[in-house]
Amino acid sequence: MDRKVEEEEEAEPMIQEMDELGLGESITDEEYLACLGNLPHGPPRPDTKTKLQGEQLHDLYIRHTVYRLKYYKKSIS
Repeated sequence: MDRKVEEEEEAEPMIQEMDELGLGESITDEEYLACLGNLPHGPPRPDTKTKLQGEQLHDLYIRHTVYRLKYYKKSIS
């Protein structure tokens, strides 16, 4: 028997039990559409107008340097 089929058969009683308790994955079409309507319509767009300044930029440079050193140490070992 296919492993996926076995897993589905094993999960079926658990899904039924969760449905009976009101915790399952079965929802009405209306509930599904309501949840779908709450999701964003596309991926968030990056904010390219915000620029780091002063302390934030310094912290970024430090973090970048640390990661470069970690990479270098890992690459030579």
